[in-house]
Amino acid sequence: MVSGSVIVWEDNSLGSTNRYEINMRDIDTINPDTDLSSAHKLTMEVLAKNMSDYAAVVYGDDLPDVLGLSVFDAADAIGFPMLGIGVGGPHIYGGKALGMLLAGDGRYDLTTDSDSDVNNMHIEVSVTGETHSIFNGVTITSPLYLEDSSGWGDERSYNVHGGVDMPADWTVLATLGAGMSLSGQPTIVEFTTPAGTTVMLDGSAGTDDGYVFWLQDRWDILSNQVAYLLTL
Repeated sequence: MVSGSVIVWEDNSLGSTNRYEINMRDIDTINPDTDLSSAHKLTMEVLAKNMSDYAAVVYGDDLPDVLGLSVFDAADAIGFPMLGIGVGGPHIYGGKALGMLLAGDGRYDLTTDSDSDVNNMHIEVSVTGETHSIFNGVTITSPLYLEDSSGWGDERSYNVHGGVDMPADWTVLATLGAGMSLSGQPTIVEFTTPAGTTVMLDGSAGTDDGYVFWLQDRWDILSNQVAYLLTL
């Protein structure tokens, strides 16, 4: 764990009553025993203007298009690392996951797809980047289960297609497991923007059910992801 480093975690599921607010948390409080709804809040406009005050941005999946991209661009301009989790879509308060915003704006040769099972569906992945630090302390099994069978089973995949805007260092760290609707499709990916900013997208981290069905490995991966970004 990285102690004392403030991150920004934007997600309506964390207790915000206004989808244009952002919840700020210290990395030490990212665990299932924490009351995440007690976070301090700030607007996306304020964050975009004061990006250098923070250490990393974790995007949930209820981002509004224009403001979400404005925060991304402000972070990219100063090389500020970003993590986009969640599935997004019309069922998430009308908002979107970060990868949806980037794909919809035609950036990085990125395309994305999603599926959602109504109930009683676990989340499983096949890890392809075993040596990456986001898997530190996680026992890699095949498949690796990240959410138990009581969850919603939301999943999102990310692909690139060899276009001129495709990031040269596009890296797939995990694909959706055999029991998922989008089996074999990349779901945890990492790349750098032309400005040199590291971006990680994670479509295996469903947030629609408020994190209550996340298994410990899912929390450990999220903590590792943030800790990794804070080293950049």
